[in-house]
Amino acid sequence: MKLVMLPGLDGTGLLFENLAQELSRNFEVIIISFEDVSGQSYQQQAAEVAEQLKNDCIFIIAESYSGAIAYALTQLLKPNQIAGIVFLASFVSRPSPIARMAHLIPNVLLKENRFTRKTLTYFGFNSHYESQLISAVFNSINTADKIKLRNRLHNIATLQKAHNIISIPVTYIRPSKDRLVSRQAVNDLAKNCINYNEVSVSGGHFIAQLKPKECAEVICKAVKLAKQSNIDDR
Repeated sequence: MKLVMLPGLDGTGLLFENLAQELSRNFEVIIISFEDVSGQSYQQQAAEVAEQLKNDCIFIIAESYSGAIAYALTQLLKPNQIAGIVFLASFVSRPSPIARMAHLIPNVLLKENRFTRKTLTYFGFNSHYESQLISAVFNSINTADKIKLRNRLHNIATLQKAHNIISIPVTYIRPSKDRLVSRQAVNDLAKNCINYNEVSVSGGHFIAQLKPKECAEVICKAVKLAKQSNIDDR
């Protein structure tokens, strides 16, 4: 079984470096880059990812933006092909009321400067400032194709509530202080899951970057439980 990592808004997968390093000790890890995906909508992007994974048995790790893609994959891939999903500070409906204006964010707010570092520290890292992590986020955003990045912001702004039920095991890693994904958005996801487990990890929205070891431990446990669940269902 392969661990498939779907990145957040930046889409590059570069921010998964430390978490992937932790997970690769126990699993074969595949990081999907949305820079290689041409589809604009969530559904189009999911269809392309599904085509890449159609012959694999996988466990999905979906960070932030990618929650809706992981959700779509449960409908696009064959039954029993996905062993389970870990949602990392993610969402399958609009993450907050203010997110409807995500596509209006000016380009200047996507570049690193004194003001944007402070903004990202507050909203992304729960006021926990680490210069290396802050710069890594901006570097990843600057690496991303700007048109595709704008498409992803538009997708977040226009995302509607999901209604299909997820029957496979789901674990949600929820930062203790996520200022970008509301409690309501997490509840919307949980309502669509038959087998749902939520784990709190201390930190802000960029929890995979701030706490890679803790997140890896949760993921390893989730994979183990999903394997056991699959055995019990046979």
